[in-house]
Amino acid sequence: MVLQNQPVELVEKIFRLVADEYGCSMRVLLALSGVNRYLREVALHQGDLWTHIDMAYGPRWTTELLERSKHALVDFIARRQLDHATRALLIKHQADDWPGGRAGGHLACYSGRAP
Repeated sequence: MVLQNQPVELVEKIFRLVADEYGCSMRVLLALSGVNRYLREVALHQGDLWTHIDMAYGPRWTTELLERSKHALVDFIARRQLDHATRALLIKHQADDWPGGRAGGHLACYSGRAP
């Protein structure tokens, strides 16, 4: 693959351009990071790629994306009332995972489809 022979900095820029074009879609990022081991490592190293967390995917993916975000500011998207497990996860994230107990992100609630 051509990208595998490119410097990490260039691949990171390409990932950022793709993320900006597609609105940091988790599906797009998972597809990019699933091409091969090199692209996966580059994608996972970029915490800012994983900061738009759609909680419709449930607590397992919310936890995974919080880990991948590497303490960058995150935007949570909820289109429905959160279940108990997801609410507990957010409370833990806010209290434990961030210096000073402040998450720094915000919860964006949408009715219908997210922008």
